[in-house]
Amino acid sequence: MGTEELPTTHITHTNERYNMANPYELRFEILKMAREYLQDQTSTSENHAEKAWDLALEEGNANMDLYYNLRPIAYSVNDIKKKAEELYQFVEKK
Repeated sequence: MGTEELPTTHITHTNERYNMANPYELRFEILKMAREYLQDQTSTSENHAEKAWDLALEEGNANMDLYYNLRPIAYSVNDIKKKAEELYQFVEKK
């Protein structure tokens, strides 16, 4: 085998091959994950509140105080940041 290229059996590790994110992309993805997590939690809470409200209506116990107490608290941007920081701790662990 002279000057022709030899077949290689090793794998070259590149960002494109493994779709690794740069630090900015990683932060963005973690923020998305945090937001989606909080959206899922809110949706679950809303479903439970709706079922509790329906039950209260059936039993004749429905009133505005109950309605306001059943409503889930909306999450904020700070809540998203806090959850993202929690998720990022996993990335930092070695």
